[in-house]
Amino acid sequence: IKGYDPKAHFSSDGFTQVSTLDEAVIGADVVCALIEWPEIIHYDFAHARTASKQQWFIDARNQFSSNELKEVGFSYLGVGHV
Repeated sequence: IKGYDPKAHFSSDGFTQVSTLDEAVIGADVVCALIEWPEIIHYDFAHARTASKQQWFIDARNQFSSNELKEVGFSYLGVGHV
């Protein structure tokens, strides 16, 4: 498991905090957007998409366009949406 947060720094067994958003999301099986930092909200997640595999985008804050993420190939789950 890899994670990125521009402000918080932490570590745990089985978790690696990376220094860039690219490192955290490019080619990931699942992207979980949990915070609302501008560099995350304005990131071009199409850049992180790998066409040869299924990738999930879990939007915990419902801050992203489900249609845009689906258009680039993510399976999308907005927390609280059906």
